[in-house]
Amino acid sequence: MVTAAKLASKRRRAIHVIAVVTVPSHLPLDAPLGPQEEAAQSKIEQAKLIGGLRVSGHVHRVRPNQAGHSIAEEARQLKASALVMGLRYRNGVPLYGKALQTVLAERPCRVIIVGEPEKARSSAGLGIPPPPEVGAPA
Repeated sequence: MVTAAKLASKRRRAIHVIAVVTVPSHLPLDAPLGPQEEAAQSKIEQAKLIGGLRVSGHVHRVRPNQAGHSIAEEARQLKASALVMGLRYRNGVPLYGKALQTVLAERPCRVIIVGEPEKARSSAGLGIPPPPEVGAPA
């Protein structure tokens, strides 16, 4: 979100947050999904706190494996100048999920991938320990 806010402020653009919620195939698309919807709405509210008045957003419901196509289509409809997508990590290793791969393949506009490798490594327990202090026992 910080990257999107910096880009938007330089060009005086708005930011639209799309929080994707995957609805299982056995449920109707408008089925209540309590915790998932609340988490998605919370992300939008957090983005509004960071980006201020220029941020809007909505929760978008999709079927499994349709998130990437849906994000690309939304970007086309909004005539977005850029998409900022987060990179996920598993055990400290970057994970290019299907949605990210699809968006990169369709590339409706400029796609910026934001990752936090240091945070991912530390949460996976793969952080490199700091060097010992000079004069400290080893």
